[in-house]
Amino acid sequence: MIHLIQVPYDSGHFDARMGRGPSHLVTHGAAERLRGAGVTVCESVLRVENNFPTETAVTFDVLRETASAVREACADGMVPLVLAGNCNTTVGVVGGLQSPDVGVIWLDAHADFSTPESSSTGFIDGMGVAMLTGRCWTAATRTIPGFAPVPDECVLLVGQRDFDDDEVKRLEASAAAPPSGLPHLKRSPNPRHLCVMVLATQRAARDFRRKCASPSRGSRLRRQKRPAPAP
Repeated sequence: MIHLIQVPYDSGHFDARMGRGPSHLVTHGAAERLRGAGVTVCESVLRVENNFPTETAVTFDVLRETASAVREACADGMVPLVLAGNCNTTVGVVGGLQSPDVGVIWLDAHADFSTPESSSTGFIDGMGVAMLTGRCWTAATRTIPGFAPVPDECVLLVGQRDFDDDEVKRLEASAAAPPSGLPHLKRSPNPRHLCVMVLATQRAARDFRRKCASPSRGSRLRRQKRPAPAP
């Protein structure tokens, strides 16, 4: 049985911009396709209440509530499948699993390795992997039930083509860098993309990293600034 959890938030805003993605997928048959394959699907939409909503406060409210929803789904014997507007929702999912043996395969055009100190935009969703690996927002992530940072070597970055300058040096010095370096791809004329975060055991993530490794591992990461988020 799958519990399909919609987390329709983007930068603290409900059902706006990227936060509309979950409902779009469900409206266009995500749950029905699963049911058509013989899977029992339970659905829910997460929403948080905040008397004075700000991006930072709501973001971490959402991560805490996501952790609770995932934990409850697992306790009920269901597999949580989370559709979210922001990539950093993965931090809440990891917390909800409450397992010391979580590895992450991060399929995204962006590395999301910025921190508040290094980012020129302050875009929190560009800090997802940095948060996941314990590099920033550490006091706030400690408030997420069950969350513990995932070791660098248990995070596999796949498909990145767009890196901010601030991310490059820290990625090159970390075990979370793409195992085969960054292929030199041109920026896509269409910036839309779908991000998929796959959670696996740490051993599986390490094994997959080794299989993805190649002699080109030492290639330089391509410095390329992404545009600032729309207001």
